[in-house]
Amino acid sequence: MRHVKLTYDRLVAFYMEEADRQTAFRYASKMRNAVNPYIIVEKRMDHKYNVISGFSYVAAMKQLRRKSPFLCYVVGPFESETERKLSMLKHCVERNENINYVELLYYELIRKWKMNPRSIDHFLGKAFIEKRIQSLQLWLSGSRHNHSGIQTNYETRTCMLYINPSLSHRHRLSYYNQLLPSSYQKKAEQLAMKPFIQAIFLNNLYSFKEKCLLAEIFLSEGEGTEWNSSHLFLFKRYREKYPLFEDFYEAKKQVRQALNPQEPMEEYWSAIPHPKTLEEYLLDYEIYNLYSQMY
Repeated sequence: MRHVKLTYDRLVAFYMEEADRQTAFRYASKMRNAVNPYIIVEKRMDHKYNVISGFSYVAAMKQLRRKSPFLCYVVGPFESETERKLSMLKHCVERNENINYVELLYYELIRKWKMNPRSIDHFLGKAFIEKRIQSLQLWLSGSRHNHSGIQTNYETRTCMLYINPSLSHRHRLSYYNQLLPSSYQKKAEQLAMKPFIQAIFLNNLYSFKEKCLLAEIFLSEGEGTEWNSSHLFLFKRYREKYPLFEDFYEAKKQVRQALNPQEPMEEYWSAIPHPKTLEEYLLDYEIYNLYSQMY
């Protein structure tokens, strides 16, 4: 465990809420002269870092695109993806991150990694859960607003459904077992796009990350935009040629551009920033060898 200074482009987040510029500047100013880090990370093999906690601060720095390094706290490495996601979940609940982070982590742990709610409760620990429930109940009773935390009674009650084992077990199971995460379902119903978004989540050819990316883009830009199966076909064609960034924020920008093609399409797609494919790495290596032989 140690402190390290990192720039935003070295951080990889499993999910990322977009921050408005006013919020982004507020978080950036808090981090500028921070003695204690707001962000917890895990070092990867590719010299980048997985974000474990402090997603709101990371979102602010990625949106502002500031190259100045900021202080982070390094933990891990974790032995498995479930251990990593459970640690993220615990930190998100502890720090009152946006409910979407909590919900998607629960959804992935249960749907993808086949964990049951009781095993997640066991990992979080009884004392931890009771402490968080008490703080959320204080919030519901009208306690002081915490600008870095959950901002509405609806979100607070939803969070309590996830972390409180004693609250309506049947109601909790309805949240776990529904096809769409509740935040996506609510927005999809408002935009009359529920069948379309459900079809995405039913398609097992998409990874969990791809499902979330497509849902985020279609729902955030649903008003006044005619999304249909042709856009899913475009996405399929694009993915056959280009990999996605591991970081959710960068991948979302990448997919958003790919789904709004301009002619000629192949040239347009090749100009969109993307991680290098194996063929591109090999080509770079060959060029490097030729250049070395010339000089």
